[in-house]
Amino acid sequence: MHVYAQSSEPSLQQAVERASRPYVKFTGQSRVEGDENVVRVWFSPTCRYSYEYHNFFENLARSVPPATGMTVEFSPVLNFDMKKGARDGAVWAMAYATVRRFYPAYVSNFIKASFVIAQEHNRSPLLIKNVADTLTAARLDSKEVLKKMLDNKAVLINDLNNYAILMKRYQITSAPRVTVAGMYEVNPEYVDGDPKRFELAINALISMVSGR
Repeated sequence: MHVYAQSSEPSLQQAVERASRPYVKFTGQSRVEGDENVVRVWFSPTCRYSYEYHNFFENLARSVPPATGMTVEFSPVLNFDMKKGARDGAVWAMAYATVRRFYPAYVSNFIKASFVIAQEHNRSPLLIKNVADTLTAARLDSKEVLKKMLDNKAVLINDLNNYAILMKRYQITSAPRVTVAGMYEVNPEYVDGDPKRFELAINALISMVSGR
């Protein structure tokens, strides 16, 4: 997979292609507005690879130098359509959005608990009881969070709509994916699952986009 040229930023594009080819894909559209300084990690609680790479993603979030001006954000890959084999569902996504907005200090806990419940205990995030247990495992009061979710339904649906818009702009259809600066995507498939090359490709992008 090659990085595709974009005439508005030829020097950056050439540098990225030299350093990262063939491990990076250009989004194919104009830069995603609002994500210029974001390294966005797309994940799913039922995705085995999302779980396998999560420690790397968390380390990435801790290790991106403040001087780069880049921040790392975790975003769920939304899959609600049961006819297309949805595995996570709207309840889990709403719970994530609730934690993200109202309990940000517990986001990491909730993501880890989601992986454990879904993959180690083989319990579906489609069921509200399992989502409640995920909240409890994340050291949250599940009744309080679920009430907060119901009381703020309109706001949280808007949050999910924003994720859906970003997914469409980036053409995200599966997890895990890492998008950088609203322009580039890296996923483990591009590096044959090699964590070292995966890390090098992402870090090369962060260094170059922040050094413009």
